[in-house]
Amino acid sequence: MNPRPKLRKLKHLIRFLASGRGFRDLWEIARYYAAGPAEVIFYASTRGDEIWTRTTLQECRSQGLRCALVVSAAAEPTADIPVYRVSLTMLRWLRTEVLVSASSGIPRWCIPPGSRYAVHMPHSLVSLHAIYPADAFDAFNVIFACGPIQVQEILAMNRIRELPERVALEVGYGKFDLMEGKVPAIERRSRDVRPTVLVAPTWGRNNLLSHFGEALLGALLDRGHAVIVRPHPVLFREEKTFLTRLTARFRALGHFTVEDPVSPGDSFSTADIMISDYSGAAFEFAFLRERPVVFVDLPPKILNPQWQDVGLCPIETCFRDQVGEVVAPYVSAILDAVDRALTSPQGYQSRIRAARTQCSVNQGSCGVHAAVQIRQLLRSAPLPARQKRVI
Repeated sequence: MNPRPKLRKLKHLIRFLASGRGFRDLWEIARYYAAGPAEVIFYASTRGDEIWTRTTLQECRSQGLRCALVVSAAAEPTADIPVYRVSLTMLRWLRTEVLVSASSGIPRWCIPPGSRYAVHMPHSLVSLHAIYPADAFDAFNVIFACGPIQVQEILAMNRIRELPERVALEVGYGKFDLMEGKVPAIERRSRDVRPTVLVAPTWGRNNLLSHFGEALLGALLDRGHAVIVRPHPVLFREEKTFLTRLTARFRALGHFTVEDPVSPGDSFSTADIMISDYSGAAFEFAFLRERPVVFVDLPPKILNPQWQDVGLCPIETCFRDQVGEVVAPYVSAILDAVDRALTSPQGYQSRIRAARTQCSVNQGSCGVHAAVQIRQLLRSAPLPARQKRVI
């Protein structure tokens, strides 16, 4: 018998105990077992990742499944469901039949060994094979997809990653469940109302704020627009000083706001159009509001150098001109496109609706459909054991 796995586990335990976090984790694990293991664990590595699984968790509980929420970051307490704060490396100490998470990049060895299924919930409406590392989803043997395009991506990735047993199922986009009905569709705007432009960049060095954010924001304000900046959560954390400087510079001019992307916010409800680059928020806005997005044609965000092996064009590249207009990375070009979009936003509706049917299903009812699939997984036989470890 090889003693190395046991030795590795012992080393992890010693390291966590020495850090002080280990005692907290062990206490949370003890609480978990005292309440009785859950049939379904919903795991979130960050505070924001819980949003994408919230309605699925609620629906599973309403159907009588024993559920628990496990997080590796600060989480708001809830009276309805047990919440346990356990680090990712200690997640494997818990027991469950199904693990559900919208977090990517989870190592396989962190998945609870007794679980039959590890399910990934959609975290974004963009591609799974270009803006994520190649192995981002290798820990999961079931992947829920937003729509038909993502199913095609998953099946192609299964072939390349040599994971033929991995299942792809359409359920929709869980975040829409929280936004549907709260965000109005397109409506006529009175001419005497100041237009509101939502600027929502992605993260990474090629995001539009880093390139010419101050010049663009100043020009928009000079034209009489109200401006809301909603950065990607990663950008909000890593560029806090830069965003603070933007706020200090433009707040005095009025009609300027920087919105925390993790908070619900009201920018999706109040904005007339959006300016973005490769952010998944652009498709959220377009599909919910049926309003156009001005896409700045900056270098794409690619985290998988082998993305072309999949043989599919990334959603955030191929569907941009269907939900808005792609413009050159110049402030003047962006401003002209904003004017065109504000003049006739209704002209984009039919194209946006056509794109939505390919990218997103079950809008507003993802949690219901995902819970149905989870119940079927619990009743079904386990998938075949993986024969190959992908590095």
